[in-house]
Amino acid sequence: MTAETPPNRSRRGLLGRLASWAVIAGGAGVAHAGGASRSPQGERVAYHIDDLEQAIPMIRNLSNHLDARPASTITVVAISKALPMLVSGTEGPNGNDYEALVNDLQRRGVLFKACGNTMEAYQISAEDLHWDVAIVPSGMAELARLQAEDGCAYLKV
Repeated sequence: MTAETPPNRSRRGLLGRLASWAVIAGGAGVAHAGGASRSPQGERVAYHIDDLEQAIPMIRNLSNHLDARPASTITVVAISKALPMLVSGTEGPNGNDYEALVNDLQRRGVLFKACGNTMEAYQISAEDLHWDVAIVPSGMAELARLQAEDGCAYLKV
């Protein structure tokens, strides 16, 4: 064997490494697909809440999130025992009016979605909900869709 490497062998090694890097870089690109915002100023986030006791802490978290990252697109999906936070007339533990708190976040761009399955189980009608709350057939299916199709980060409250 000589000290010199045959030219074809070194080119193949270089081309193989370049191809590997391209595959890795391409895979990273796929991870960011789905229409998600990749701006340093904001991201897409789906908040999942299923417990009314977590409503006030979540509302504080949402406000803090928007203060820190005002360009974020945030969707809250309420299911199960958390759904009453989206029903007119429901008050928090300290007499907080959920409707006023939710409306304030809506003005800041937060989208609220109510689980249709939970509404049916709790006998809640669309007219019972706060202004501008969207109804989805299944809250869990909507959370999966937000992640898969809209590229949302998932946060469980």
